[in-house]
Amino acid sequence: MQALQKKLPGLLILAGLIAAGVVCQPANGHAPDSERLSKDAEFREYWYNGTAELNRYQLEQARYGELHAGEAVLIFVTEAFLKSKQVKYEGPYDGPGASNALDIFKINATRKFFTGIYPYSTMTSTFTPVDDGPARRKALKITTSVQEWCGHVYAQLNLRGDEYRVRSHSYFEREADQNFAIKDSITEDGLWALIRLNPEALPRGRVELLPGTQFLRLRHLPTRSESATIELRDLDVSKNAADASLRVGAAALQVYEIQYANIPRTLRIAFEKDFPHGIVAWEEVGESGWGPSKKTLTTRARRTNIMRTDYWARHLNRDAPLRAKLGVTSK
Repeated sequence: MQALQKKLPGLLILAGLIAAGVVCQPANGHAPDSERLSKDAEFREYWYNGTAELNRYQLEQARYGELHAGEAVLIFVTEAFLKSKQVKYEGPYDGPGASNALDIFKINATRKFFTGIYPYSTMTSTFTPVDDGPARRKALKITTSVQEWCGHVYAQLNLRGDEYRVRSHSYFEREADQNFAIKDSITEDGLWALIRLNPEALPRGRVELLPGTQFLRLRHLPTRSESATIELRDLDVSKNAADASLRVGAAALQVYEIQYANIPRTLRIAFEKDFPHGIVAWEEVGESGWGPSKKTLTTRARRTNIMRTDYWARHLNRDAPLRAKLGVTSK
């Protein structure tokens, strides 16, 4: 935290943005808590330069036993986070509240697609410490919302001590409003951040893993850890033909594959082997639909556009052309 307080130029930028009513800015110029990352100029220049990384993906989403065209956007950014309240820290870095703040790596993952006449809109946010210690495998907070014309659902997990405290709200009668706790575990949602921060630290082998919260909500499954086998490998189509659809661009890629033992779900994420380890594609193989219409289908996403910008400050009509630059087409 002392490193954060020493970054006076970044603090002045932050103060100006807050005064202007901009509340979505990253940790401009703030140093990571990790001593190793503090000395990593490449990491600092990329993730602490006052911008976020936006990635747009062409999406084929499995739902109701069919594939539906859509798009996904993954937003990666660093910002300051209050450990106690587990919310964005907006106070001065020379104030009394600064000692309770830490740098986090935030991912906002959105998907939009239509099923017949009506649209789906989903978003999962994860908040993971930038710190290079063991705790980085564990997201401090995960939130997921799903909206469609029948209603909407929301789930939030907060890591407190040795458990995740879960709050879930749904318009379905058998789910309704729930408050409970589950044992602390590795989370599928948190692994996306670890890919970007330090893929060498990704867990492998047989693990207990909490499936993605968006997957759990869409399949109406209980929030609990499941046994899974995880593999990290180089993407080499000559050795694994199933990886062919994950090949995007000419860069050397790795594949992170998660296969659950007791639920029909396999997740494959392809990312750049070299820093900054951009995520170029993913696939989710599993059941879609219910009853006679249930099928095993593959949701696929392939990156089409990438942009670095201070998007939180690009909210005026004159900034609308940036949508075309990013390739965003959904209404």
